[in-house]
Amino acid sequence: MPDERPEIASSQGASTMPDADGNNASTGPSFREQMSGYAKKFAGMTTGKKHEIAMGQTLLEGQGKEQAIADAEFVKQQTKS
Repeated sequence: MPDERPEIASSQGASTMPDADGNNASTGPSFREQMSGYAKKFAGMTTGKKHEIAMGQTLLEGQGKEQAIADAEFVKQQTKS
């Protein structure tokens, strides 16, 4: 009886590294951005500052620090009115 094993594509080959195929495994925010985002969100919820919550949420969404600052400023302006 012949050994009939299915052919495995090279992209599905065994590997111990998540990016062994050359693709970047990370698609979201970096660990540092995540921790900063959670901290900002927590601080905002604790102190009641909506701009801190917005900044934390933007960081957690992986949109970057510059966008997070812009979002926080926008929320600050909205709450002043």
